[in-house]
Amino acid sequence: MRIRKIIHVHTGEAAPEEVLSRLKQGDTLPGGVCVTDREIRFTRHYRPVYLPYDEIVWAYRQVAEVQLRMGCCSGVMPEYRLVLRDAAGREAIAVFQQESGAVYALNAIAQNNPAAAIGFTAENKARFLPEAEKQV
Repeated sequence: MRIRKIIHVHTGEAAPEEVLSRLKQGDTLPGGVCVTDREIRFTRHYRPVYLPYDEIVWAYRQVAEVQLRMGCCSGVMPEYRLVLRDAAGREAIAVFQQESGAVYALNAIAQNNPAAAIGFTAENKARFLPEAEKQV
């Protein structure tokens, strides 16, 4: 069985041993997102990635509707997300199976990184979004 490397979401560098050790002890939520006291691990493009809380300058919850089409059946299902931005304006999105998981992870970020702006507010939008994205 091949074990996939956990990499930093933005740099692509392999997670150091101390990060891997904390992730083994962290709280794994339904859907595979893991929350520790220093970082969050999630999946991006089918790869396990992590992001330290101290690199997050803005985090907020988002709910999206996902269209499902399976053979004869189709429908709409909610997808619960955390949008995580760093100081360089790079964005990463962690997807959760349940809204409670997104709330739990956002609270962990707020508790462990008091400097991070939390929530999608007009003030945070003006402060962190590039001009092109503010029009959306």
